[in-house]
Amino acid sequence: MKRFFYLLLTLVAPLVTLAQAVRISDKPEQFMADVQKLMATGGPMAVRAGTNLQTLWSENRLSAQQQERVMALSRKMNQKRLQPAAQFAPFYDALYQASTTQQPALTPADIDGLLTVTEKLFETSDTRTFTRGLETVRRFLERRELYASKYNKLHALGGTFQFRYVVGRYARAGNS
Repeated sequence: MKRFFYLLLTLVAPLVTLAQAVRISDKPEQFMADVQKLMATGGPMAVRAGTNLQTLWSENRLSAQQQERVMALSRKMNQKRLQPAAQFAPFYDALYQASTTQQPALTPADIDGLLTVTEKLFETSDTRTFTRGLETVRRFLERRELYASKYNKLHALGGTFQFRYVVGRYARAGNS
């Protein structure tokens, strides 16, 4: 009986792992269907983020160039096997919040800044730092929350903002 179980396990295990991998297409018309499949594996928060991204796509809130950048980054994230709920959902939610709920609405240049920061963060940091960065951006755009701990929170009330990726700013300040 044990032999049968191990034989069954060795035959079924590769099929299960292949079924969980979702490839994201580079074709714009297939991309959204692939994202919906991927996000369905991540739970209700991921499904909501996928639906929000589909809303942005269908309402043309992102330019063609921005859509290409989102597709390219999503493919890179998928190739690195990042998780739908942990990394894709905050990224897609941040885009949705930036495009729909901000008052005044963010300009296309501001959305480009958000995409640039996300791309640079993905390229230059490990998965844990990338996840924390995405979650921070998402919380800021959703609740204007700059900082949160167990006992304190810091919110921004009013004002304007831009996304920029700055490297080594504090390291150079000490050398001056």
